[in-house]
Amino acid sequence: MDLKICFDYLSLTQTCDKRFNNNSQIILKYSIYLNRIKLFAPQKMKFAQQKLKFAQQKRENCPAKNEVCPTKN
Repeated sequence: MDLKICFDYLSLTQTCDKRFNNNSQIILKYSIYLNRIKLFAPQKMKFAQQKLKFAQQKRENCPAKNEVCPTKN
């Protein structure tokens, strides 16, 4: 494999990992938020569900490192 492609990919996945973690935190936040909204503000449910779904989709868009850049044993 071309090392430059590999290097570019690793820097991309580093950004992706950060995004993955950020989106995981967003997902957690909105999961908690949804439970509170059910009780206190049911009219805002749809908005929170959309935010949650968007964060989950963004998180799924991140490829696994070893798919493109296999690690050496």
